[in-house]
Amino acid sequence: MFLLKKRFFFIVFLCLFNFLKAHNSDDIDNVLIESKQEFNQLNFFKSIELGKEALQASKDINYSKGIATSSIYLAKAFIELGNYNKGLSLLSEAEKEPFFSKYINFQVESYRLKGRIYGYLEMYDLAVAQFYKQLHLSEKIEPLEVKRLSTLWAYQNLTHIYNKKNNNDSINKYLSLQEKSLVFFNGSHDYYNKIGTYNQIAEQRIKEGDFESAERYVTQSLELLASNKSTYFYPSLEILGKLEEAKGNIDTAGNHYKKALDNALEINDKDAISHCYKVLSDFYKEHQPNMLEGKVYYEKHKKIEDSLKLINSNILDKVYREIIKEERANNIARDNYKYYFLGSILTSAMVIGVLYKRKKRFRNLLSKKKMEADLNEQKVAKLKEALESKKYEDLIHMSKNNNPEFLNAFKELFPSEIESLKENNPNTTTSEMCFCALSYLNYSTKEIAEIQNVTIRAVQVRKNRIRKKFNIPSEIDFNIWMIENLGNI
Repeated sequence: MFLLKKRFFFIVFLCLFNFLKAHNSDDIDNVLIESKQEFNQLNFFKSIELGKEALQASKDINYSKGIATSSIYLAKAFIELGNYNKGLSLLSEAEKEPFFSKYINFQVESYRLKGRIYGYLEMYDLAVAQFYKQLHLSEKIEPLEVKRLSTLWAYQNLTHIYNKKNNNDSINKYLSLQEKSLVFFNGSHDYYNKIGTYNQIAEQRIKEGDFESAERYVTQSLELLASNKSTYFYPSLEILGKLEEAKGNIDTAGNHYKKALDNALEINDKDAISHCYKVLSDFYKEHQPNMLEGKVYYEKHKKIEDSLKLINSNILDKVYREIIKEERANNIARDNYKYYFLGSILTSAMVIGVLYKRKKRFRNLLSKKKMEADLNEQKVAKLKEALESKKYEDLIHMSKNNNPEFLNAFKELFPSEIESLKENNPNTTTSEMCFCALSYLNYSTKEIAEIQNVTIRAVQVRKNRIRKKFNIPSEIDFNIWMIENLGNI
């Protein structure tokens, strides 16, 4: 009788525990719905506050769905605010959860967000690879509305990256696919997706000189923003500024750029504020180079940019770890497939020789990939060691100020990198070595132009010249090639 009572109370306790846990998970799901709603209304800070609350509550009861969902939502909000470092960490946390591996929508979202981060780092080839994964996996998403939305976002992301790469054929291809997709987005909550497409089309039409079409699209964008009482309209105002600038209406263009900045300040989006300051700085540099106002905007841009770089410090370490982790996962998947293939047809004596050759080739490939992964790990370790040293800080300071001692300081920290340049091509000039060193430190084309006080076109010309000198394929990102190959060419 005692044992029966004990078992009865245990069952009651277990049922009560499961009920309370389910109740808690329902509460978490409700908080996550609020977080998503705040994000959709572009209230990123409120979305983060609710996301953190849901994440902690999910961890308290080991609620895998809640941990994965809140991590993804937080990553999205932090990335919108320019904190790519935090966003990447949260994506890694989400990927560890069992729910993530079962829920294909989150896998697609992870590809999309990683692609955005790689795009920010100007790793355009890596970004394109992530967005193609997003696009292909979107085919498996349910329900249909979510599948269509994810596909549209993939088109928009690919358009953005190809715009950075100046690939007009691909830009027009994905703009056309975007516009065809908009027929499925007629709900009141779909306006922001339409705005993104309209702005991209308008920007491309400006580049093509079709100002009438560009004005039509940007006007539709602004009308949608006004009718939906949106507070997030700086991108559309910037496009309007570009249109007026292209038409030669300089004063009108400047006013639109300033209104875009005012909106970015109003919504307190650091990434957007920094971008708007840079747009205004470039605008005054082009049209009124002697104006003090342009210099003020540039200094404000640099101040925010430096703070964002501090927030995103060591992000390259995380990116390389992500790439290495993905490469190893691919190798394991291929390895498993080969062994399954071998076992399924081992009984056929006629193909043993062929299988042996394939297996040998695969092992060589696997060994090569492992060596590449180990090499990348060594480079990450080397960069990390340098980052932690005072010498690296001095090196960065010298690079930003175009100090004549920069190359000597770089040789001291990275001796094999400079030696490899000389060995590969003894005709490499000192200025070319300096240029390659800046690229190895992952400075963008714009940043190098500012450091060396030359035009962006001049930097691009020099990159093309160096590509020919070292046989760097045109489809490979210049900075990535420098980071991965200096010291080994």
